[in-house]
Amino acid sequence: MKSWITATLLFAATLSPLTAAENGGLNVDVQKISLQRNDGGRMGHMTVDRQMTLKINVQNNSMKELAETTLNYVIVIERWGSESNHYERTSGGLKVNKLAPSLAETLNAGDIHIGGHYHGTSDRHVDHIAGWKITIPRDGTNLDFLSSPNFDALNARVR
Repeated sequence: MKSWITATLLFAATLSPLTAAENGGLNVDVQKISLQRNDGGRMGHMTVDRQMTLKINVQNNSMKELAETTLNYVIVIERWGSESNHYERTSGGLKVNKLAPSLAETLNAGDIHIGGHYHGTSDRHVDHIAGWKITIPRDGTNLDFLSSPNFDALNARVR
């Protein structure tokens, strides 16, 4: 029974990968979501054609109001394109409205095309969102939220 529950929880976690971090009184949750899916084919020979975005939830967990500001994002996309992958970057800024303590706002960052195809169950020939960095200014300091500690090395791989 216990292993079944663990397997179910692990499966559910893979359906909606979520990264949350707290910094400077802000809690930022980031989730990769599909805006549109046009996948086709049959099992083993499936093509992938999706529009994706990062759904970003910013919550003010401090006792102090967050003034209206701009959230800046950088998203690195790993493109399979051939047998040797390459990386692309998309970036932009989004307006974050003034947030009183304990209030939150949800924003969508980027409009990213993900393409490719499966060989059996291998996703080697499918594009991926490889990582992201979100920067929010607060009280004269830039608060950074990263998908992983090696984001800067990943970002440096973009040509």
